[in-house]
Amino acid sequence: MWSAVISELKGELYRFERGQAIVLIHDGELILRSTIADDPELKKLQEDARILKHMSETRMYPFAMPSQMSFRIESEGKVIGEVSLKTIRWFNRKAEISIFIVPEYQGKGYGKRALKKIMELAFGTFNLYRLEAGSYGIQ
Repeated sequence: MWSAVISELKGELYRFERGQAIVLIHDGELILRSTIADDPELKKLQEDARILKHMSETRMYPFAMPSQMSFRIESEGKVIGEVSLKTIRWFNRKAEISIFIVPEYQGKGYGKRALKKIMELAFGTFNLYRLEAGSYGIQ
């Protein structure tokens, strides 16, 4: 179909391969080549942890980005509460954080420890910049 179509415009080269438009942008030495999301050579590079840690969250989390993540808080084999990241905005790098602890486990540091761990995940692993929380009544 368009396989023989090649045109050059302002240092950019356009061509069609297997029905897909390929854009080559170059400056004589450096080449930027359009690609597909599943480019096998890029996928291999992205498996390197040294590279992955500097990439966007969409590369770190290969599935559909969740808007919410909830975690059970457990101690001594019992579920004692929940801590969650809600309304996660990956590209704005923010989320809401919520927590509850059942009354008999409150005041024993479980909430503080759970919040510390979820904050490490949010800021350290997910690279969020902001967490928002609200309080209802006396906690």
